[in-house]
Amino acid sequence: MKKLLIIIGVFFFPSYSCFSQSNTLKVIIGPVANLTGLDPISASSQPGTIFTKEIVKRLRHQGYSIDYEFIDAWKRANNLFNNGHVHVLFPEVIGDRTQQGITGMPITRIPGYAIYTLTTQPKLHSFTSLEGKEVGLLFGRYYPEELKNNQKIIFNEVNKLEQNFKKLQQGRIDAVIEVISEGNRSLKKLGLTEVHHGNELHAAYTAYRFHPSQQSLELMEAFNTVVADMIIDGTYTEIFQMNSNAFYHSSQ
Repeated sequence: MKKLLIIIGVFFFPSYSCFSQSNTLKVIIGPVANLTGLDPISASSQPGTIFTKEIVKRLRHQGYSIDYEFIDAWKRANNLFNNGHVHVLFPEVIGDRTQQGITGMPITRIPGYAIYTLTTQPKLHSFTSLEGKEVGLLFGRYYPEELKNNQKIIFNEVNKLEQNFKKLQQGRIDAVIEVISEGNRSLKKLGLTEVHHGNELHAAYTAYRFHPSQQSLELMEAFNTVVADMIIDGTYTEIFQMNSNAFYHSSQ
C-alpha cells in the first residue's frame, strides 16, 4: 500500500461548501513547458493540464458547472484573471505578491531561473550580477521580487521567449532570464549554441490561484479537497509519475 511521504492533513477539508452555480466557472491554464505545455496542441498531453481536467471532471460530478481553457500567453491569461473574467488560474507561483488573489495547496515544484548570456561573456550566477545590464523578460511572467525591484537593472519585456534569445544573439540585450527548463528547451529549438547559462536560481512551487472573495474561498476549498482525494487515491502519482517536479511523492 502506498503511503504519502508528506503530511497533507493541513490542506484537507472534510466536505464541499456550496458555491453559486448560476454561471459556469472558468479555469484558465497558462503555458509552462513540461507542465501545461506551450501551445494548445502540446497542452493536452501535459501532466498539469491532465490534472486540471481531472479536477474539473470530479467537480462536475459534484454538481459544479465548470470548464477549463488553455491560454498560450501569460499576459492574456493574467488579464483574464485580474479583470475577473475567469475564476481560477493555473499554474501560479505560491508567494507571488505581484498577483491578485490567493493560492491553494501546492501542486508541483517549478524549476528555478537561469541567467542566459552569450558564450563570449562569463556565466552569471546571481541577480545582482545583472546590475547595469539590459535583460530580456517575458510579459506576464512571474519573477522574484529581488530581481524586479532592483532599479539598477534595465528590463526589456517581450511576448515570446524566442524573441529574447534572438535579441541576445544580435547583441541588442545583455542577458535573458528564464525558467531553466523552458530556456534550455527554447535554445534547443532555435539551435543556438553560442548561449550558455549560470546556476539555477529561486526554485518555487505552483498552485491554483483564486480571487479573494468568500465564494472563491469556498471554491478553493472544493479544489483542495479534490486534490487531496487525488493524492490519496493515487491519481496524482499516476499523472505526475514521469514529472521530476512533482511535489507529493509516494512509496511502497
